[in-house]
Amino acid sequence: MNLKSALLLACLMMISSAPAHAEFIDDVQEASASPALKRALADASNLVRAGEVERGNALILDVFPKEKRTLAQSFMLGNVLFKHGLEESYALHELVASKLPDEPYVQLEWGLQQHRAGRYAEAAAAYQVYLKANPNHATFWGLQAECLIRTGKTKDAANAWARSERATQGRLVDFERIVCEVNSHLTPDQDRETLRHRVEMGDVEAARKLVALDSRFESDWWNNECQPDYLKLDLELIQKQKWSDADSRKLAELLSAGESNLAAASEGEDVATILKKRGFFLDEQQTLPQDGMMLSRMLGVIKSKKLKSADESRELWGPRIAEQARKTKDAECYNAAANLYIGTETYAEIVRDAWKDVRDVRFATALLTQRAQESKLSLSDPELIDAAKTFPEDATIALILVQLTREAKQPLLPVLERAIKAEYSKFSLKVGLFPRPGATTLRAYFGLLKTELEKAANNEEDKK
Repeated sequence: MNLKSALLLACLMMISSAPAHAEFIDDVQEASASPALKRALADASNLVRAGEVERGNALILDVFPKEKRTLAQSFMLGNVLFKHGLEESYALHELVASKLPDEPYVQLEWGLQQHRAGRYAEAAAAYQVYLKANPNHATFWGLQAECLIRTGKTKDAANAWARSERATQGRLVDFERIVCEVNSHLTPDQDRETLRHRVEMGDVEAARKLVALDSRFESDWWNNECQPDYLKLDLELIQKQKWSDADSRKLAELLSAGESNLAAASEGEDVATILKKRGFFLDEQQTLPQDGMMLSRMLGVIKSKKLKSADESRELWGPRIAEQARKTKDAECYNAAANLYIGTETYAEIVRDAWKDVRDVRFATALLTQRAQESKLSLSDPELIDAAKTFPEDATIALILVQLTREAKQPLLPVLERAIKAEYSKFSLKVGLFPRPGATTLRAYFGLLKTELEKAANNEEDKK
């Protein structure tokens, strides 16, 4: 467990503090340097690894007992617990913000809390206190812009973004990471703790979800790799439980998926040997798992370890996986089938069936992207209208709407507002050698927004 506020504390040290705030900042930095806190953080990290997040949070809170805790200590603890102790962190920052309404860094953290909670007007007000004292910090003008556009203040949002572009402090990557922190709502360590408790109670569905989580551990918008330390511990926990005969098939599938992913991530036992031993994919019958998630995890390992080429996998298992997906209407099974048929004529048929059957955003975006690339899409298309209504803040669908609206020379402003909100919800991919979610498209949208607002203002002037 790391200090969530390491980035923000660095900001505090870079930016000259006004004399009125210097004492508070000194107290915060003194609290963060406490040897007892450092020991508690190390112990809490071990507890998180063991799946005991709440115990780790309690250790950290005990460093500064509540009855003796200063405002600076409360503030610092709120920062530390921002990611792993959401409720505790919120309460600590709320307390300090109520006592120090004019302290810029307190209001900054309170703004982040409100932002994550979706209280955009309150977040904007808190950010404004910070930005008044630190007007040259690009990151938080960018966050302010989201809060303003979500409260219907489009012109103010455009102005805030323009301030972020002119500001000289703060890096784009820092802005991207903080947007992820407040908007992703990812809590994988807490989810893991909950699932472990359910496994201990004999819940085989929880065991399945636990293996799926560990083998693709999504900690933010950029990282979703297998966590072998977690997976090893959790497989041991699963195997310690007494399962009923009715759970044997599900158990065999999740153990095969877990063990093969663990072997692939830790260079342990040969993956092919595990799959053959467990009786899936590489056994004589080439048995498919019934559960789509476990099927997907095993197929992913086969691909990553190059046990079969893409063509071989499609020939061996493609038709049966596609048939199973259509029969079971399992989203993950459909996803596995779609990945096997990328680049073939069958791909569009699979993703259209998947969209019809499971209404998953992945298949809507895959279908619409392909149709847009083939110039077979218009603003009046029923599939586009349906997907846009179902997923109003998906970045890919929003981008298609922007492109089609510009081509049709239709009013762009409402579509841009929607697209900007979608980008904040989750950045679309940056184009490059290593595509990754980033703010490139968001910046482009704000550039277009500025142009549209200027056109609207000029039109108003002409009418006068």
